Amino acid sequence: MPFGERQPPRSAGWRAPRGNWAYWVSQGIVWSLLAGFIRRQLHGYENVAALRRGRGAFVLAANHISHFDGPILTMTAPGAIDWLTTEEFFLPYGLGAWMRKSGGISLPWPTPVLGAVRESLRRLRGGRVLGIFPEGGLRSGATSVLEGAPIARGAAWLAARERVPVVPCVILGTDRLYVARNWQPWRGRVPVWIGFGPPIRPDEWTDPSAGLLGERLRALYAEMKMAFDLQPDDLPMTFQQRNGRA
Repeated sequence: MPFGERQPPRSAGWRAPRGNWAYWVSQGIVWSLLAGFIRRQLHGYENVAALRRGRGAFVLAANHISHFDGPILTMTAPGAIDWLTTEEFFLPYGLGAWMRKSGGISLPWPTPVLGAVRESLRRLRGGRVLGIFPEGGLRSGATSVLEGAPIARGAAWLAARERVPVVPCVILGTDRLYVARNWQPWRGRVPVWIGFGPPIRPDEWTDPSAGLLGERLRALYAEMKMAFDLQPDDLPMTFQQRNGRA
């Protein structure tokens, strides 16, 4: 993929993972609801696609700026992702049951329980892809790893424990979907920038901390700002800032 490619390759479109009908249906719903309102622009897609072709387990670790990040990454990254999601989204019985059926793992926060850790390790041993937002919540500005804030070590620890790669991922622009007028179809689609960095290989984990992952996320963020000529208004903001109330 050329540096700073503007549009997703054909393989980044909607597809159904094998063996999980609930994930198949969920992805189709996400695609039908969001595809007409966002315009995805990708950077480094070959980094995650190459790992997928190898059919091995890995961790996808992304920054987190809005509640739309998970669904949009689900419709963009190749293959199925088993997302670690905070337990609040599993509390409504129907939604929780569906998320588990779709491969989701309930994650208590801020202190993960042993069951969630064991299940995450089991998925990686089974060759699955584990999706994690290591910031532990929505972050922008000085509170974001992209601007130097520390992140939890869970993603790095799981990857080091099972000797699997970690793909750093940066997603930008989804916070604009908090603005009601951006859902008006005549305004055009909202640009969303998604970058996938080179995998952090198991032999690179000299220490299972989050330091290396944070560095790679910030490096990818800097690359994307240059590749897409991003302006201050394109960078992450809070809900209040986006709606002009900050």
